[in-house]
Amino acid sequence: MLSLKLPLQTRIENWVNFSGNGRIPLHPKDYYALSNAGLVDSVSEKYSSEVFCLGGEKALIAYMKETMGKRYEEEEESESEE
Repeated sequence: MLSLKLPLQTRIENWVNFSGNGRIPLHPKDYYALSNAGLVDSVSEKYSSEVFCLGGEKALIAYMKETMGKRYEEEEESESEE
């Protein structure tokens, strides 16, 4: 888990230098961040590697639901305090 403390850019570069297999696996949180910023294609082009989400689309959807669910609960709590 120590590697999660490194910036995403550094982790991607370390993976590319270590693996050299033409694929960049990302945790759903990292993939979502890149996708949300519109950077998946540019990272893929920069490293000539396929960028993909570990666990595929199901893992990404589960992460998004989990994240959005927490935000929704926070909004409900703040409204009930007012």
